[in-house]
Amino acid sequence: MNNKHSIYYKYSAKKCARLHYGLVILNCLVFGGGAVVAAWLGVFRESWIYWILCLFCVLIYFILSRVLGDALGGVLYMDCDAVKMKDICYMMENKVKAEQAKIIWRMLRAQASSFIPGGEQESFELLQICKTYKKSAGYEIFYLSLCLRHYAQTQDWENYQEIKGKLYNLIMAQKSSSKKRQAYERYMKENEAWEKYRTGEFEESRNLCQELLDEKKSNMLNKVLIHKQLSELDMKEGKQESAKQHLIFVAQNGGTTYMAEEAKLQLSE
Repeated sequence: MNNKHSIYYKYSAKKCARLHYGLVILNCLVFGGGAVVAAWLGVFRESWIYWILCLFCVLIYFILSRVLGDALGGVLYMDCDAVKMKDICYMMENKVKAEQAKIIWRMLRAQASSFIPGGEQESFELLQICKTYKKSAGYEIFYLSLCLRHYAQTQDWENYQEIKGKLYNLIMAQKSSSKKRQAYERYMKENEAWEKYRTGEFEESRNLCQELLDEKKSNMLNKVLIHKQLSELDMKEGKQESAKQHLIFVAQNGGTTYMAEEAKLQLSE
């Protein structure tokens, strides 16, 4: 296996959800609560030391929140275990109380479902539920990217072009950090590579795919998608041995995604 597994790899979906929820609560109590206490002491004792402590707690709280989110995302992005990720998201959605938090977990569940064999309809139904809820710009971009994926998979090109216009306009309007900007640019390059393949511009598609594979920050799920596309390009051009190597990579690293299932079937044939 070429995959570097996530820290949740050996746990069941139920245990992953419990661990994540427990760590989030602990972070809120220790550093969120610490920030409140330090701010209260800063007001009543009039000491700048407590305000520094408050800022420190707030900083650690936000850093840990991001780290915990990235760690859980590794179930899908590193392990390519779409089935486990879907189950985790369902459990987390039922644990949280705020409707806005439920919507976020629902969108993540829609994303995981879109990678499960036969899960596309469930994914779209979840997106329809999320459609009317107000979302921040970052989550709106995520929502639109999931819709774009759905319309591409169902070959609904009219809706595809409409959503693509909205998505790209929203991305270009963002004043994002360099890290987010790089992620958005990588996403648009992936989409362009797929569109080049669809329109028969195979050489351009291959070059873009190779650029994406060469990027060190590309996660395993993206690599599996790119290798799957490269295998299709090779088969179109009669490069059977090269296509086989790409399919082996997908079968070995694709986890519970439909790409792995398709690759195994193609290899058996």
